[in-house]
Amino acid sequence: MIHANDGNAYYKFTPNKSGLHRLFTENNQAAIVRLFDDPGLHRQIGSDGQTIEIHGVYFNKMEANLRVNQTYYVQVLNSSSAVTFLTVEEARQSNRETAEAISFDQVYDFDLTSVFDNFYYKFKVAESTQMSVNFTEGLVTLEDQEKNIVTTFESDQEDHVFIPVETGTYYIKLNYDPNDTISTTMARSNIRSIQPFSSLKKGQVSIKVLNRFPHVQSYQCASRT
Repeated sequence: MIHANDGNAYYKFTPNKSGLHRLFTENNQAAIVRLFDDPGLHRQIGSDGQTIEIHGVYFNKMEANLRVNQTYYVQVLNSSSAVTFLTVEEARQSNRETAEAISFDQVYDFDLTSVFDNFYYKFKVAESTQMSVNFTEGLVTLEDQEKNIVTTFESDQEDHVFIPVETGTYYIKLNYDPNDTISTTMARSNIRSIQPFSSLKKGQVSIKVLNRFPHVQSYQCASRT
């Protein structure tokens, strides 16, 4: 932490990977996060734009594409007006462009590090097939290649079965279930230093083929139970 006596807090950090990163404060509606790429705080490259309320907890969030081994500087305005927490995390696989291609009947681990974190996976459907998305934590949104939402599943549902309408590429978006209460183990720091993020939800996901219908052109998606 870079110390100051103006009621604000200042940090610096160096990403160990290039790509999209997420910064947010917790528990202070008045806090404003500004991100710079120079120690003099002249070149602002990002700022949070809205306050988000989740289960009575208030967050101010921003995202930015950062470069590996480049030092960045964070200014948190109004940090002394409440007990403020600051989190910096990698936004890994957080959009369709960075989605990981997965194979059928293989199990993949995921690690949600905050209520804002999400993972994208993609797979190809070559024929009309009854399928099941199996996952242990969070909320799944299934999207087609045109960005249409096919269906959504919660981890505690009895089944996660669907039948694609068309062949092509489909996307699984895995994120924190907003119906869950917020865990106190979320990665954060109490305005002294930026800590490495820790896991909020660890889980596994897989896609399985249940039945094949090689002579049928299209099916409607199975209804959600």
